[in-house]
Amino acid sequence: MNVTKISIPFSLRLRRCLAWALDWNIIGVIVAIITIAFWAVAAKTEQKALVLITFPVILAWFVLFILRDIVFGGKSLGKRIMKLQVIDRHTGMPASKKQKAMRGLSVFFLSFDALFMIISGYSIGDRLGDTAVVRDTFTLSPDTVTIQNGYCVNEFGKIIPEKTSKKTIVIVIVAIVAIIAAIAIIISVAFNAVKKSEEYAIAYEYLVTSLYFDYFDLSEDDIQLTRYSNTTYPNSGERHVEFTFKVGKRFVKVYCIRKDGNWIVDESASRLNTPNT
Repeated sequence: MNVTKISIPFSLRLRRCLAWALDWNIIGVIVAIITIAFWAVAAKTEQKALVLITFPVILAWFVLFILRDIVFGGKSLGKRIMKLQVIDRHTGMPASKKQKAMRGLSVFFLSFDALFMIISGYSIGDRLGDTAVVRDTFTLSPDTVTIQNGYCVNEFGKIIPEKTSKKTIVIVIVAIVAIIAAIAIIISVAFNAVKKSEEYAIAYEYLVTSLYFDYFDLSEDDIQLTRYSNTTYPNSGERHVEFTFKVGKRFVKVYCIRKDGNWIVDESASRLNTPNT
């Protein structure tokens, strides 16, 4: 059998995108924990040389991601969770180690990889390694034309999927909507919690009483919190918080510092850049 292309149904494209995201997050979290641990120890002991150790750790992460389908016993952690495997798209047989290593080089095309997976079913890595990602139950006999595990070989020797059912399409759409709704709810709950905090009240008060607010003749209905971040510095014990507000059509930032148990606005960092200031 000489297969030139394996068609990938949308439901499988979504599954492999989830596997791809899991690989990034599982390996990334491990590296992040190690990196943060080194930084924390370096900050407490003032041994700045420890920070340099994080660079080999990050390099090891890139190498691990490239070789993830080899290092983790033939398939990456994300593929194991989503029950997928990598095959040679010309033979339908399991991909070789060389092919798996070649497809791992797509780490350098991160911004486009997921987009290629969704649109065509093939990532940039698949094109580099001449591979395809299918369910781990995928098996085909070279001379069969009957459906096996949702696939069959037509009279031209092309592997094609069984038609995706309407039920599957509905389930995928509902799952996507549910994920988006869940993210929106989590963000809303997090922002509502922030708005009840002492530092938010101080930042809000600073904003509405500023020259910026008066100059553009704005009202409190024009204010929308769009971003929040905070950092605690171990050496000084200070906590710095950054609020980004959308006021009308403009974005402004207000910085607060918790020092000696009290919150204050860092006016030097919270310049609102109005013609009046």
